[in-house]
Amino acid sequence: MADRLAAITDRLASRLAEAAAEDAVEVVIELCPSDPRASDMSRPRADLAAEGRREFARRSRSVVQDVLARGGTLIDSAWVNSTLKAVVPADQVVMLAEYENVERVDLPSRL
Repeated sequence: MADRLAAITDRLASRLAEAAAEDAVEVVIELCPSDPRASDMSRPRADLAAEGRREFARRSRSVVQDVLARGGTLIDSAWVNSTLKAVVPADQVVMLAEYENVERVDLPSRL
């Protein structure tokens, strides 16, 4: 589990240290990129995008279910960059980093 805690950013760890267990914390969960495979670039772009959406839905399903089971709420998702945005009780955030397909859990930031 110690290795998985590396998925929690320093910014988020600081926020969690200050939060009460029941405090709602907004997080961005970045999933690991999908396995690279040769895409048939001759296929229509819409088909490739639909495949990307399906693959992201498959890879994120267990994480989304866990967010909901832990009393959280899914706010948004973006298949293009493999991210989920959720509000989760502070004492449940670290558990989300335990998934092997979770690369990073962070606070949202403005670009």
